[in-house]
Amino acid sequence: DYELAGTLEPDLEARLQDLALRTFDTLDCRDFARADFRVDADGQPWFLEINPLPTFAPDDTFAIIAEIIGRDYVDYLAEVFEQGLTRLQD
Repeated sequence: DYELAGTLEPDLEARLQDLALRTFDTLDCRDFARADFRVDADGQPWFLEINPLPTFAPDDTFAIIAEIIGRDYVDYLAEVFEQGLTRLQD
């Protein structure tokens, strides 16, 4: 099982989620992406990068996130692929 290293203060977690979602939307990402941040000693988050195509390996980012949110890896992967196929058909 994977656990998040340490715990985040609720305000910082909400801020990071907001920044990640705004970045995702601004860059027109779709379906799934990983946003990376660093937080300095003063609690200021700094955006590093967004990766719209992180690895789908069963032991890496996508699978870890599926486990953390309580989703089955294969089902979650199929959902993302189905969303992409639906866009191609439209």
